Amino acid sequence: MDRISVPELIGTNYFIWSLKMQAALSLKRLDSVTTQMKPEGLSEKDASEWQQKNSDAVAYIKLSLSDEQALQFAAENNAKILWDKIKSTFTGQTEDRKIDAGNELKNLQINSNELANDYIARARGIATKCHSLGLDVSPRELVYYTVRGLKGKFAKVRDILKTQRDKSIDEVLEILREEETSFNSPSSTRAEGRSADVFYSRKSKNSGMRLCYVCRRPNHVAKDCFYRNQKESTTSSQRRKVHRNNNSKERNTANPVFTAAPNEESLCENIWILDSGASCHMAKDRVVLIWEFAKKNELDSLNKHKVWEIVDRPAKTKLVKSKWVYSLKQSDNGETKYKARLVAAGFNEIKNKDYLESYSPVVNIESFRLLIALASKLNLMVRFFDVKTAYLYSDIEETVYMLPPPGFERLVGDGKVCKLKRSIYGLPQSGRNWYMKIKSELEKFGLTQLASDNCVFIKSDGQNMLLLCMHVDDLAIFCNNDEMYQDIVNSIKSVFEVHENKTSKFLGMEIVKHKIGISLSQSEYIESLLVKYNLNECKSVKTPIVKGEDKSFPPTNEQLDITMYQELIGELLYLANRTRPDISFVTCYLSQFNHKPEKRHYILAKIVLRYLMGTKDKKLFYDNNFGYVNASSDASWGNVENGKSFSGGVILLGNSLISWKCHKQKSVSLSTCEAELFAISEICKDIIWIVNLLSELKCKQFINSTVILNTDNQAAIQWIKGSRFSDKSRHMNLRFHFVKDLLEDNVIELNYIQTELSIADFLTKAVNEEKLNYTVKNISLTS
Repeated sequence: MDRISVPELIGTNYFIWSLKMQAALSLKRLDSVTTQMKPEGLSEKDASEWQQKNSDAVAYIKLSLSDEQALQFAAENNAKILWDKIKSTFTGQTEDRKIDAGNELKNLQINSNELANDYIARARGIATKCHSLGLDVSPRELVYYTVRGLKGKFAKVRDILKTQRDKSIDEVLEILREEETSFNSPSSTRAEGRSADVFYSRKSKNSGMRLCYVCRRPNHVAKDCFYRNQKESTTSSQRRKVHRNNNSKERNTANPVFTAAPNEESLCENIWILDSGASCHMAKDRVVLIWEFAKKNELDSLNKHKVWEIVDRPAKTKLVKSKWVYSLKQSDNGETKYKARLVAAGFNEIKNKDYLESYSPVVNIESFRLLIALASKLNLMVRFFDVKTAYLYSDIEETVYMLPPPGFERLVGDGKVCKLKRSIYGLPQSGRNWYMKIKSELEKFGLTQLASDNCVFIKSDGQNMLLLCMHVDDLAIFCNNDEMYQDIVNSIKSVFEVHENKTSKFLGMEIVKHKIGISLSQSEYIESLLVKYNLNECKSVKTPIVKGEDKSFPPTNEQLDITMYQELIGELLYLANRTRPDISFVTCYLSQFNHKPEKRHYILAKIVLRYLMGTKDKKLFYDNNFGYVNASSDASWGNVENGKSFSGGVILLGNSLISWKCHKQKSVSLSTCEAELFAISEICKDIIWIVNLLSELKCKQFINSTVILNTDNQAAIQWIKGSRFSDKSRHMNLRFHFVKDLLEDNVIELNYIQTELSIADFLTKAVNEEKLNYTVKNISLTS
């Protein structure tokens, strides 16, 4: 192609190929035939000239195709049509291309051996691709995603650049080049004892990459070198230091109390600044001071709880490292709170050697929904609390030695470590220690733990009742007596520092109390998902999955980034398991491809987001009408992917949805009867648990003599009631007898209903809009 270098189109490089091919055709003056069809009314000479350009353009394009792609487009001889076909083949629909390009920018990360120049060029290329698709990427956004993708040797530079929001992409590239040069310099050294008061700045632009011959670091010369001045002052201060050390050995010193001081560790390997003497230039970004204040608050809390004591470093003992974790949180009034937490690197601890047990229970989500339903029907007040620095209240049984917090080693002294007296965040056993601590305190206050759910407690004295459930440090209290409620809250506050949430949120769910009931929703979470995947302005759809669509896609070899797919499915499952049962089937169906997803599966997942766009205001409603426990079960038969059926079941308290399950059966069912029996046996286990939980909650009035279980398979009902057991069904023997015993003991009663009336059908297969609307109405999923 006359030395014009155009890469071969192989399917994954369309954007680069298109860019270079357009440039090549422009050089040959052939680009016009790819953008417009042959004009009408041309003279014979002009028509011949146009035909020659068209033939040349087609030839250039086809010569740049791989063997497989050339065969696909071999029959096309019109340059514009050929160009458009290639574009539509490799880019797909415009909306999908925008989403893919946006996700590619958000998931941008530097490779381990990638040069800074190549990384910035790749980031700019992705931004250009987004612009070409109509997705605006501001310079600030490009810098944000580029900095966020730094890792490895650039991790410290990333932490600095996150606080310097005014940098341009060119300035970021220059900083990365300097950092890269220092790493590649054979004579560069890692100096110890760096001052924490130094921040990155340049003395002048003319200094370039000059290296100091004392410390081999850039951006300053030897006469201004910090380390040279430090060495010169060592001799004069050595005698004073020895004298102080001798005096300190003679004194009996108490454990030092940590206070927020300048961090002894430099934030970046090549950070340098000269002391200008200007008192108003403490830091370039005042956020640095805010983080220092957040660290001070954390250390004050640690000192208040007497988390550790300073001891001599024991010989041949494993030491746990510590680190600072920074996060931003929203307060009740919407203000941003800067949170710094000191955590232990407990991932290095070994079970049964460094600790024995780490399991810590949390409240079951079905238990919480049942408590919400009872609060609505019994008119209980609902309050939510969180315990501040919860883990620090619990003692630690094992002997654990931790290195001093980063930046505070000098305050502790050489050869000193922290011996932990309390559980600290990061240790595997801390969660369990906290659970045992709060459990013992609640029992002292007169609350009784339930056997059905170890994170639910009850206190009752006849007509008055108080229920409490907890999820780590989040507490929810339900009560019908103000005096009992205030007594328990005061008792908790006497031991723990708790904060009452003014906004009614618990575990990411919004709880709103109405005159006729209580609603649960996650509209804010849905909105954040839509913004994350650039679908906040997309066109919504009526159903999360079109009927039969789970069976209509032929398998392909077009693979997808497994991390991106698993992240999206996990976020959808979190939503489906809490407040949105209408997307349970499609998320369960898509989750079976987590190990090897294809693009068709990702397309289906994005359709779910489009459905959520139009239904983000839907909420589970728990009315205050009396009702008994009832259930429905259903099962599909023979999934196209592997022949396994899907089971589904719902349990309600009156019209209030308490529990729903959707999962793929572990073995292939040979008939619809077997599939239904499997589904019935699974929902029966949940029925027994719900009945026991209501009994422990002293709410037996909601339990009828027998629980009605609706199913749409007459063969399964007759098989169980008629004791039709044979050698052909002995592989279902245990499930058969399990359900039959419940039936004979009057725990359940099987009731046949038509498939059209089943409210569990939507959990087993894709249903149409009419059936979906019927179901969500009957399970009180309202807008």
